[in-house]
Amino acid sequence: DGVERPTSAMFGHRGLMVLLSTVWMCVAAFLMLRELIGVATVRAWVTSPVDCDPEMVVRLQTGVNELAQALGITRRIALIVSDRISVPAVIGVLTPAILIPVSMLSGVSVEQWRIIIAHELAHIRRWDAAVDLAQRIVESLLFFNPAVRWLGRQMRIEREACCDAIAARHCGQPVEVART
Repeated sequence: DGVERPTSAMFGHRGLMVLLSTVWMCVAAFLMLRELIGVATVRAWVTSPVDCDPEMVVRLQTGVNELAQALGITRRIALIVSDRISVPAVIGVLTPAILIPVSMLSGVSVEQWRIIIAHELAHIRRWDAAVDLAQRIVESLLFFNPAVRWLGRQMRIEREACCDAIAARHCGQPVEVART
């Protein structure tokens, strides 16, 4: 009659596929949940007040506004000082903000601040937060593939290099950008 009848071997493969699919779903869900918790944690950090020099923050915000204009960024970019981070970072896709560690408010020259801000603004101009979000989703779903992990690492390295190049174009010598 042309209809294939199920065999015990087919049920064995089906059981294995169900098991593998279940394991994949559980691991992918765990990795996605871990990413969501990370986002929520960072969001909580930015709402906690930090005691710092308000004059310095105003000067830095002015620098952010000037460099954003020079880079062609029309969105308003907030500058947030945090005691929970150790390196500057960008958060947010639609309403981006630059996070600055409170520990860096002293001991960093004006030129170094300009380079740091230009680098972070380059991430915003390039929409790197959106790309990184999509990349993290793909990496969570394809966690089992070493090529995806390697490619993700390479993409992060290249994003940083691109932002360094933009900062160098707007702030001077590439050697000084690399030092900063």
